[in-house]
Amino acid sequence: MFADHYRKRRQKLAQQLEGGIALIHASGMSPDPMLRDKNLVYLTGVTDQKAHLLLAPNGVMVEGLETRTGPELMRGRKVHEILFVESHSEQDAFMDGPSPALDDILRATGVDRVYPLGRLIPTLQRALMTTDSLWLNTPRTLNWMHL
Repeated sequence: MFADHYRKRRQKLAQQLEGGIALIHASGMSPDPMLRDKNLVYLTGVTDQKAHLLLAPNGVMVEGLETRTGPELMRGRKVHEILFVESHSEQDAFMDGPSPALDDILRATGVDRVYPLGRLIPTLQRALMTTDSLWLNTPRTLNWMHL
């Protein structure tokens, strides 16, 4: 139900990117990294402080080795919206309670794919090979080594 609303919001933003891609970080615009940026919640409904949303209106190829059938054989699938979330350990689940599964997040947000945060850098590198513009919602430099 809400997934359709989030999808429409993301599509409206994607139309303004003029061929570029956008990376929306949950605490990007906040002066305090512990505070959430409302943009990610508005676009996905996700409140995870370490989540990132990649919008690629022209698409980015993913899952190259996983596509073994159909016309996309070994080339991957072209997707436009990918949400990256932190994987939670058993200790995190014990302390904070269980976190939703990736499939549950996919259904709730309506994005094309939901991946663990560790896949952000390689996916972003692949997306940047086909565009000249990267839009970030952060006034500070991201520390890529700590993602």
